[in-house]
Amino acid sequence: MPTLTSGVSDPVGSGWLRLTDTGGNEATSAYYNTAFNASGSTIYAKFDFESYGGTGADGITFFLFDGTVPLSVGAYGGSIGYAQ
Repeated sequence: MPTLTSGVSDPVGSGWLRLTDTGGNEATSAYYNTAFNASGSTIYAKFDFESYGGTGADGITFFLFDGTVPLSVGAYGGSIGYAQ
């Protein structure tokens, strides 16, 4: 499950949102749970991403979704939590 590392493995006020550990075949998610109307708008998203300690086959996806439909994570591995 995703965890915040602030105060756990990093100093309080610092840290990351850790989505997975170094195990294999994992898919998790984190999302901003506040709806907004993007009609006719430009959306900017900026974030830092770091991948380490895995097997070299790690990845991440970023996408926007319809907040009126419950979010469900897809398959792990090559699907990167998005497909299937």
